[in-house]
Order: sequence, then structure tokens, then C-alpha cells
Amino acid sequence: QNLDTGEEEPFFLKKNGNKAVLHRPYGFDFYNGFIYVASFLTDQVLMYDAVSGDYLGVFAQGNGTEEGLVNGPNHIAIFQDKLYLTTQGSVATNGKFLHLYDSQIVVFDLKNNDDGAVFAPQPTPLPSSLGFVSLMGIQIHCSNSASQEDDDSCLVYTSDVAGGLRAFDLPTGELVWETPTSYQPGSTVSGALSITSSGEIYIPGFVDHKNENDGGDGGVVQRFWAEDGHPLPLHHHRHHNLDHHHPGAALFVPHNADLVRPMGILALDSSERKNGGDGDKNKKGGMNSIRGVTDVSISASTTG
Repeated sequence: QNLDTGEEEPFFLKKNGNKAVLHRPYGFDFYNGFIYVASFLTDQVLMYDAVSGDYLGVFAQGNGTEEGLVNGPNHIAIFQDKLYLTTQGSVATNGKFLHLYDSQIVVFDLKNNDDGAVFAPQPTPLPSSLGFVSLMGIQIHCSNSASQEDDDSCLVYTSDVAGGLRAFDLPTGELVWETPTSYQPGSTVSGALSITSSGEIYIPGFVDHKNENDGGDGGVVQRFWAEDGHPLPLHHHRHHNLDHHHPGAALFVPHNADLVRPMGILALDSSERKNGGDGDKNKKGGMNSIRGVTDVSISASTTG
């Protein structure tokens, strides 16, 4: 979609001849003129031409084993010639999937075209979560003082469908901090995440009513600080004394009936909207950002 005119091209990504190859796509990112897309129900990461939308082939795929790495691919973030991918740990067969392996972050070297490796293994489920781990959204965010060559102050952030937000050290893959996103403990589903250059993390979520057609009270959007995972609700300053683990402490948009099972989100600073997202590359795995602007526009996708 053209953000200036609103014009849409609904079938931008092309088939492989007459064969559909993209099945339940979740995440994507851009690199050197290509679009890398996670095809969840085929356990593949596919490549497309970023200008024409032409299908170019399979970049990586699972093989039904734990060593296959691409098991239930979710979201993608590309930074410094490396592709980071969250996986559910499932294996897809004939349009269905089975939970067989751990949910983890894997990384591929795009410049050297390696076979990939585990960047961060599955963490422990948080006490207030749904009792499991399913890593979903992923973005890489660096402090305002960090350059593209200096990754010591950059973190890899992931959201957890089962209720959690985690930050991993970019050079080592070690867990730096984690915080719950379960505003109703034991029943909250969290979607992907979006990070502004000022260090605000936005995550959509909803209460799991077990019936996928039941929107319940509607979805919410929560907000956290990228520095330490501190909750940042709508009417609080970051230095106010808020309990990290208090349910609902991070609610930015309260229950909204228009948000039916929200899973995707994009948060843009006001200057980003004016400049079409062409900013300082302070944020990776999404659109770039302009520093120091606090006005944010949010668009959350929904599924019925």
C-alpha cells in the first residue's frame, strides 16, 4: 500500500508460476532489494523481488527435525547482514502443524549464506503466562548513541504469544530481562511488537476465550520501555513507581471492541509519518525512526 495515496496492490507477491507457495505468512523484512517472508504452514522463509514482487525461491526451510531450525517460522528482523527469526517450534504437514520442538530465535548470515544457528534457546515460561513459550514478534533496537557498527548497546526484543516480553543481548544471545504481558494472568494472548526510536515498545493483546470467533471485551495495546521492560501506561511517566508485575500496569489502549484478536502492530513517531519512515536506522526489523519525538500513531491488525 502506498502510504501517501492509500493505493493498494493486493497481489504484490507473486506465485511460483501457477502454484501458490506462501501459506499463512507472518513476518517479513527487507534486505538488498529482496523481501524475506516467513511462510508458517510450509516451514519456510521465502524470497521475493522487492520491486516487482516476483517469487525468487526458498531461502531456508525446516526438515521436520529439531536441527532443521525453521520450525513454525513467525517473524523476521534483519540487522547487520543477519536474519533473525522467531520460531514456534512446530512442524507443518499438509496445511496443519504439530507442536514438537522448542520455540527459539535462530539466525542466518545473509552475506556468507550459512546454514543458520540457534541465537537464543527457548526461555522458561513466565509465571503469569499461559504456561508455555511461543516467541512471536522480533525487532532489534539500539540506544540512541549506538552506531550501526556498534552492536554492544543493541538488544533483540521478542514478544511471546503466551504472555511475555523479553530482551536478548545482540552479541551473545543471552537473556537481559523479561517482563510479563499478561494483563489478565493465565488467559492473555500477546501479538507482535513495534518499537519507536525513543524506546517505547507497543504490544497488542487479548484475552483467550478459546472460541476464535469470540472477541470478548476486545483487545488492548500495552506499552513498555525498551531499556528495562518497565511498564508505561498512557498517563504515567517512565520514572513513576510502577510494579513491573502488576497485571494491567502497562495498558496504553484499554479494552477496545474494535480490536478483535489483534496480532500485528506498527507504532510510528510523528516525524516518521511525515517522512514515510525514512529515519536514522536506530531501529531494526521494521521501519526506521526519528529520535526524540513522542507523538505516536498506532495501527493494529486483527483476525476474526
